[in-house]
Amino acid sequence: MIRPKSPSSTARGGRSSRTYLTEGLWEAVRADLKAGDFVLMQFGHNDGGSPATSYRASLKGNGEETRTVTDPKTSKTETVHSYGWYLRRYIADARAKGASPIVLSPVPRNIWKDGKVARNANDFGKCASEAARTGGAAFVDLKKSSRTNMTHLARTG
Repeated sequence: MIRPKSPSSTARGGRSSRTYLTEGLWEAVRADLKAGDFVLMQFGHNDGGSPATSYRASLKGNGEETRTVTDPKTSKTETVHSYGWYLRRYIADARAKGASPIVLSPVPRNIWKDGKVARNANDFGKCASEAARTGGAAFVDLKKSSRTNMTHLARTG
């Protein structure tokens, strides 16, 4: 969250769009939001995998589909939503408080092909862009600019 003259970070490493909500981290941010705040959100790196086997995984995509899963360690049942659903939830909550949500794409992973950062057009970056568009939030494509800079640095050393 960025508040004029007093920005703060509520990020927690290892969280996904799903666990940021289920662990109560988003509720703390939402409760503190004020009109005029900016909310920058970036998820995706920890959202992959299967919700049946990963407590962090969201469903891939932007749809309204859900899946009910049971955590084998805690036996707790949870309804898991799509990655885009979680982003749209955060966007809607921020807008309802008069804040300005800004969705940031994930940055590229350190995977190279033919001397360039590998591209994956159907990944979480695309889903983040679509969620921002449908939710009415601004979107910043960090993946594209990071890929360009990483490729340049690899060439120039």
